[in-house]
Amino acid sequence: MSLHHPDIFYMVMDKIGKRAIVTGDFCVYRERISDGYFTVATFKGGKQI
Repeated sequence: MSLHHPDIFYMVMDKIGKRAIVTGDFCVYRERISDGYFTVATFKGGKQI
């Protein structure tokens, strides 16, 4: 995904007992953080940051 849209940050997020998710939307990111998810990895332009 990050290769096709190199200007967007994609965050891989996880929560114990839940499925991991990938989001490029900061509104979803903030909502997941408040739900107890944590960031596992961040990608931009096909590279892990």
